[in-house]
Amino acid sequence: MYMRYDALIIGGGYCGLSAGITLARANRKVVIVDLQNPRNVVSKHAHGILGMDNVPPAEILAKGTEEYLSFGGLLLHELVSQLSKGADGDWLATLSDETHIKARSCLVATGLSDKLPDIAGLEKLWGKTVFHCPYCHGFELNGKRIAIIGGANRNFSLHQAFLLKLWSDEIDLIVNGMYLSKEERARLISWGVCVVDDLVIGMESADDIEKGSVSLQCIETKSRQYGSVFVGPVFSPNDFLLREAGCLIENSWVKTEIDGKTSEEGLWAGGNCVSSPDQIPNAMSAGVNSAISMNHYLLYNDVDLAESRVT
Repeated sequence: MYMRYDALIIGGGYCGLSAGITLARANRKVVIVDLQNPRNVVSKHAHGILGMDNVPPAEILAKGTEEYLSFGGLLLHELVSQLSKGADGDWLATLSDETHIKARSCLVATGLSDKLPDIAGLEKLWGKTVFHCPYCHGFELNGKRIAIIGGANRNFSLHQAFLLKLWSDEIDLIVNGMYLSKEERARLISWGVCVVDDLVIGMESADDIEKGSVSLQCIETKSRQYGSVFVGPVFSPNDFLLREAGCLIENSWVKTEIDGKTSEEGLWAGGNCVSSPDQIPNAMSAGVNSAISMNHYLLYNDVDLAESRVT
């Protein structure tokens, strides 16, 4: 026996909640299934969100969840282990508690996972004094000495080195075994980035972690002190359900239209699971955009059905 909804949303982060609120306010029967493990759970403050600068991410999500529930949406804290399309066109989801959900439309907003460089002490400082997003944290670091540690996400690390010069004149790119061409090295130096040929083997807070100083332990130059450190994680989209559902893949990511539609009818995707650069405002926008598209899909399916009954 399946519980049937107008819309199933998998993932209750910024994208999923924004979609849920929009659909619930359109009087749709909506359920969000969420594991309560947001990507930025370690961050103390969020920035760049209109009217909510410096608000803790957990507080934003809590308020969004409260709003969603106030409009009649249902929230389940479970894992969706399987997603498939039924013979009648509905989407069928199996949850970790063996509950089954049936929905006329579905949005997957499961985010992504950051694979951090294997450096001792990094995980403890992640989201506190070690970051990856200059737009999220750059302004608060104005004028501080900043290090970028090269890594597996090479192009992203290079981009960080150029971009972070907008907030500080003291930028070190610690190569950390990352390949740099002669041309890239010259370009970085011309922009005022100091290229450090060394390997980082560990890091720790140089003082109170909340004050934001980081000490890096390197092979050649030993201890190096910075106001903050940036790394380029390998971004791994949590898109298993989308791939299993047969969605079209393009450049290693699930392909979506501008409104979040995937190649599978009745299935949408939004946020970091299909777009790694998305910040909180982008994810919120993607959720609303997908929800409006889903609502129109449901609406005109119903209009077509009503018309077929009288002709």
